[in-house]
Amino acid sequence: ISVSTNDYSYYEIGGIENLQIIVTNKTEFKIDEFKVNVCYVIDNGDCYKNEQITIYNIPAKSQKSEPAPNSNRGKRVDLFVEEIYSDELNFGYAPGNWSKNSDDPFFTKEKR
Repeated sequence: ISVSTNDYSYYEIGGIENLQIIVTNKTEFKIDEFKVNVCYVIDNGDCYKNEQITIYNIPAKSQKSEPAPNSNRGKRVDLFVEEIYSDELNFGYAPGNWSKNSDDPFFTKEKR
């Protein structure tokens, strides 16, 4: 499971347009929910703004994309995975204490 962007448009003076967030699911199972934080990075390396994008129902062995908002500032974007959940896979990922199962911290039967 991975996340990437398309070849979006950006301007020398700053600004990002036509940004698509692409989730690739190489597993044999549907991903029910994938949340990613998009950071629009300006010249000095700071994050100008953050946007959370959620992509739902990504079929097995496929890709799905979702548009991200345009920004009047920014030269590039950084992506940070916030949450992944798959009911079929009994898989959950999120920063912090997602699961109380110490043998497999990503195993879950319920979305939190």
